[in-house]
Amino acid sequence: MLRAGSDVEHLLAKAAESAAAGRAEDARKFVRRAVAIDPDHAEAQLRWAVELADTPRQARYHLRRAAELGHGDPALEYQVACVLFDLGDVDGALMLARRARRHIDEEFHFLPGLVNLTGRLADAGGHDEMAEEALGLAFALEPEMAWHGRTLSQFLDRQGRPAEALRVTRAALRHTPDDQGLRSLEARLLAAGAR
Repeated sequence: MLRAGSDVEHLLAKAAESAAAGRAEDARKFVRRAVAIDPDHAEAQLRWAVELADTPRQARYHLRRAAELGHGDPALEYQVACVLFDLGDVDGALMLARRARRHIDEEFHFLPGLVNLTGRLADAGGHDEMAEEALGLAFALEPEMAWHGRTLSQFLDRQGRPAEALRVTRAALRHTPDDQGLRSLEARLLAAGAR
């Protein structure tokens, strides 16, 4: 089994390289092979679910499998929760985010992301104050990650606070000036009259 495990890790690394190089079909083949070699590999199940995002029912099956296999691994639980949220399964994402929080230790590298997810979940549940607090904290913890600033700015804009949204967008652009999503958001806010 040790050989199968190292083969799976190698295939997942090759998939990541292929994806980074823009070779999506190669990445998909590597992930499919990894799952075939070891269907009980939590990360392979997660990565396969991501590949199947266009077929949410199948993706959810593999996400459930990844969550079962990765129980107790907060990084995996957090990542599964993110994908579930992106697929529209707010309840499933909330359950796994809570579970991930119970398993966090001082070495957890995804804390800003988990805080951001907490904010997005609060927003989806209509808990505006909690959402703003969590999204703001995630941005403060990791301002160099453009998506934290973008998420907070979009939230503020939806709350009818475009001037604050523009300030956050510009603060995020100081850290990531080449982020096209932030540039696009800034242009949209300016066009709408935010100052």
